[in-house]
Amino acid sequence: MAELWFVRHGETDFNIVGRYCGSTDAPLNAHGLEQAEALAQTMAGKKFDVIFSSDLCRAYVTAQATAQVLAMEINVDPRLREINQGEWEGMFYTDIVKQMEAQLQEKRENPLYFRPPQGETLVEVIERVSQAVDDIARAYPAGKILIFSHGLAIATQICRFDGKPYEMAHDLIPANATPVVFEYLPVEEPAK
Repeated sequence: MAELWFVRHGETDFNIVGRYCGSTDAPLNAHGLEQAEALAQTMAGKKFDVIFSSDLCRAYVTAQATAQVLAMEINVDPRLREINQGEWEGMFYTDIVKQMEAQLQEKRENPLYFRPPQGETLVEVIERVSQAVDDIARAYPAGKILIFSHGLAIATQICRFDGKPYEMAHDLIPANATPVVFEYLPVEEPAK
């Protein structure tokens, strides 16, 4: 059975100031780079069969630090990206609260299927990330797999493997550059 180590990227300025980042390719800030290096040092000496990363630079650069310490290559899979927040990307959460009350109410009432303008639903993220994880785990059925991704993308997998409702995903976003470990078990996905 595969062992999955999910790691959220290091900190970005978007995280600090309360902007929605989503699929925007925001870089790590200085603290995020330090977090990536600290993570790499804690991973030194551990044995992994493979490393995968989102193609967004904040995840990939976080992965690079560990890959260098472990002398491993990184496999890139764009399906591990964060949710696409559409027109909300780059906006301050406080501005969304002020300007888009009706949309936020719709998101609260229908968290799985709410779609920001030009963005993705949570169900689409669940399906995309779960398919990537399934494909990776099937390719390394007894492997120890390190996956660098993003807060909400990983939170969907925390819900999946802990058997929690996907509606809780926004409350389960892991800390930056901190591993979350699961044994791989295929799990039924929510119906469309």
